[in-house]
Amino acid sequence: MERSWYQDIRATTFGLLALFFTNAGQASAQAIATQNGPFPVTIGGAPVKLDGLIAMPASPSGKLPIALLVPGRAQASQTNLAAAQYLPSARDLASRGWLAAIVLRRGYGRSEGPKPSAVPCQTASVIQRLAADADDLEAMLAFLGRRADADPSRAIAIGVSGAGAAVVALSARNPPALKAVVSISGGLRADANCPWARSLVDTYKALGAKSRVANLWMYAKNDTVFNPDLVEAMHAGFLDGGGDVTFMMFEPVGKEGHALFGDPTGRRLWLRQVDAFLRARTLPTWTRADVDNVMERLNYQNDTLHPRALGAVSVYFAAPGEKALAHSNASAFVGSRPALWSSVSQPTMDAARKAALDECRKNAADCAIVMENFTWVTGNQ
Repeated sequence: MERSWYQDIRATTFGLLALFFTNAGQASAQAIATQNGPFPVTIGGAPVKLDGLIAMPASPSGKLPIALLVPGRAQASQTNLAAAQYLPSARDLASRGWLAAIVLRRGYGRSEGPKPSAVPCQTASVIQRLAADADDLEAMLAFLGRRADADPSRAIAIGVSGAGAAVVALSARNPPALKAVVSISGGLRADANCPWARSLVDTYKALGAKSRVANLWMYAKNDTVFNPDLVEAMHAGFLDGGGDVTFMMFEPVGKEGHALFGDPTGRRLWLRQVDAFLRARTLPTWTRADVDNVMERLNYQNDTLHPRALGAVSVYFAAPGEKALAHSNASAFVGSRPALWSSVSQPTMDAARKAALDECRKNAADCAIVMENFTWVTGNQ
């Protein structure tokens, strides 16, 4: 599993400040609860059960904003799609204070409904296909908004690949609760051997003419499904239509840039940008104030190692979970770096704790876990 060390300081980026603080000061990390679907929704007046999974803080202090996380999958493997494959990212959102719902559209995984039909080349047909996807997502938002633990006035939607196009289509409907959408490697290819790219660009221009919701789109330069030239044309079309979009084109990621969402390096990249995007809109995530609070607790405020400790803590906050931060209070520890070691992107919190402590103990004594995900903890030796 991927780990984060103090040497990662060069990768640190700071976003805009906001209002949310994630429960630092508790004796142990806040647990994440999960709930399995199916979810009974109404689409076109008919009852439908959509497959999915919810991750959320186990003991929320109030009503939680809603985050839809929508998987994408090629036509040939739609039935093999499982919500659990997206659980790590749902847990990342839950740890930031969201009710994160992974939702599989009709015909995907075990969701009811017909399998999505083949996508033809005509622009009108592409728009119709995306309208059906938007129906599913709008129905899921309505269902979640009726939960007693959900805040029906604040929602975001994150879609991957074909689902990235679906959340852009949802933004064109401008649901009152929808504050932002994120498309990762988003788009929709025609199944026929035809000039489908032109239709896709025209579709995005039509969506941009209606959408008044903030969009964030992210791609990698080595995406062979939606190449940079096509993506730039989609971007220009959406802007020409009047859409609001923040656009990110990353350098090549892994062997295939279309796998940006799941690639370990890609996950760091897009999650960092999502955090900044949320902060800019005063939506829940970690903030610089959270980092400063941890720095005060570590007592690095006036230390000569303060810049490096600040970098290490900031990189830790920006990394995916499950994650833990270990610190040594040993008076005998002497070095040119802060006594901090972290482990991130682990399958469980137990694994994150163990890996962070193991690294600490290779270098120092009196090691203890001080952070679990975004929560300050004490005494985990």
